[in-house]
Amino acid sequence: MIRIADRYDVIETDFGSAHVACTPRGISAVKLDVDEDGTFESYYKERLGRTTVRGSLPEAYVEAVRRAIKGEKITRPPVTLEGLTEFEQTVLQHLARIPTGEVRPYAWLAREVGRPKAIRAVGTVMARNPVPFLMPCHRLVPSTGGVGNYYYGPEMKWTLLEREGIPREDLANWKQRGVRFIGSQTTGIYCYPTCRDARRVQPRHRLEFSGAEEATNSGCRPCKHCRPLSV
Repeated sequence: MIRIADRYDVIETDFGSAHVACTPRGISAVKLDVDEDGTFESYYKERLGRTTVRGSLPEAYVEAVRRAIKGEKITRPPVTLEGLTEFEQTVLQHLARIPTGEVRPYAWLAREVGRPKAIRAVGTVMARNPVPFLMPCHRLVPSTGGVGNYYYGPEMKWTLLEREGIPREDLANWKQRGVRFIGSQTTGIYCYPTCRDARRVQPRHRLEFSGAEEATNSGCRPCKHCRPLSV
């Protein structure tokens, strides 16, 4: 008898019904835009190369998905990346290190995984992320600012970021004024604008930069937490 270890159920979330699948190792897929079980099963087979059947989910997994959608911090998302390529797993593991309430450019993630020229490939991984919300692809944005594209549309991306405490008007304002980094006159450090260190800079000590070269020329060094460097 063939044992099918992957199972899924449909749960209710703030964004409507979601198909959620898991293996014995963790949550393997979350999908909102599916009405029929058969459609989800076909997607799962095509995306992860395994069969899944409907069944019950651990309550902890259900709560993890709901909390992630609400913008709550989840220190260790109970996910499994079985079935993904090595590159996809590496990119998603580094993606998960972006703190709740902060965003980074696609180029930053490409550099973090050691493939600085693979920005488009990183974008493709985000578009095909089987465990959105838990693996927070909504925290990646264009280097030029704003929120950019999102599988479920930019409005949901705005909403997710606002739920994590990033004001929509701040992101829009930084984009409009070309602000890419925030520096501190007192510490001599520059960060991405949503970095927790940048948020602690008092307005009277605040510096704004349109690029890393400008920040460096002003005498600032890159933050060790958000690691802006030359992106």
